[in-house]
Amino acid sequence: ATMMPFPHIAVILDKTPFYVESGGQISDLGVLRGESLEIRITAMHKHNDFYIHEGEVVRGEMSDIIDAIDIEVTAEVDGPRRINIMRNHTATHLMHAALRRILGEHVEQAGSLVSDEKLRFDFSHFEGLTKEQVSEVEQTVNAEIMKASKVMTAVMSLEEAKKTGAMALFGEKYSDKVRVVSVGEFSKELCGGTHVSNTSEIGPFMITLEGGIASGIRRIEAITGEQAIAKMLRDKSAVGEVSRNLKTPEEQVAMAVRKLIDDSQRLQKDIKKLKQIRFSSGEAVGECDKIGALIYQTHDFGEVERDEITGWADGFKNASGPVVAAALGAVNGKVMLVSSASPAAVAAGIHIGNAAKRLFERFGSRGGGRENFAQGAAPPDVSPAELFAAYKEILSEVTKV
Repeated sequence: ATMMPFPHIAVILDKTPFYVESGGQISDLGVLRGESLEIRITAMHKHNDFYIHEGEVVRGEMSDIIDAIDIEVTAEVDGPRRINIMRNHTATHLMHAALRRILGEHVEQAGSLVSDEKLRFDFSHFEGLTKEQVSEVEQTVNAEIMKASKVMTAVMSLEEAKKTGAMALFGEKYSDKVRVVSVGEFSKELCGGTHVSNTSEIGPFMITLEGGIASGIRRIEAITGEQAIAKMLRDKSAVGEVSRNLKTPEEQVAMAVRKLIDDSQRLQKDIKKLKQIRFSSGEAVGECDKIGALIYQTHDFGEVERDEITGWADGFKNASGPVVAAALGAVNGKVMLVSSASPAAVAAGIHIGNAAKRLFERFGSRGGGRENFAQGAAPPDVSPAELFAAYKEILSEVTKV
């Protein structure tokens, strides 16, 4: 039978350099190589005291591998990936210590993830961090990184570790022998994960997210090393492009963007005012009809802003003669009908709110209003011409002119 490509396999070695996910740190990946085989390790598992290497056979026959028990292999951990994980794990310890110094000793770890791409740290705290506090944590961690402090590990009894002041994680179960990871006098924690040997290996540290995930629990995500450098270069490129487009020095870009937003908001307000002024005297846009001595003004705006359609209808409320105005318009995807009546039209028996309510009820929609202004959702599947004709019929029944 033809073997399928890349068959899956699980391998147990007598000893291994591969780290198995624990304490929030993800497992190592890599390759097992032998004389006539190669297995790409895609996952690690621990069952009782056995470390299981799950992977795909990329060279060699599966049948030969299964039949042979004492195959000698070289286990190669993905080095660059492991180094990035180590950077993020040591940075997690530094950030934990920084949070306790800046926010208070009530801060306790409530969960973590240490991967090759980022670190995620959940901790107890009663409110969100301010922008200044986030910046202070970043500055504190980066200051410790630049001190190029040695990262020391020592195995000792749990009692000895407690005497040194090493921080244990709340709710975690420890054996009699524990491993203490120390970074100078700044951080000392019980930890079985992998770490850099010197903080300078971490490179830049940058917080990318701070938020709440539960009552009294905050979450911070951060990046280090290669990921942080890549983000810094992307940000530098983006700021440079904005600087060129605004013809503003980079250090003044934030202020220039803020001014641009303020100017845009002011212009939007001015546009709305101009649209309202445009129709303030009841500009004769649309179709004009007569209902006896009553002037019936209609207009279908199509896509329109709310201020424009209501401004047009409002303009007719000040007309000198008996005028009723009705307008249709799609505002943010919803078609609305707005109508108004002048003082002379009201005197002639028109209550536009009641008239509009009758119209909406006729077509199974809802709306109404006051004697001189009404609005509501236009009924679906009814043409503007049909709607305006039905409205004219209702108005003709109540007008006294």
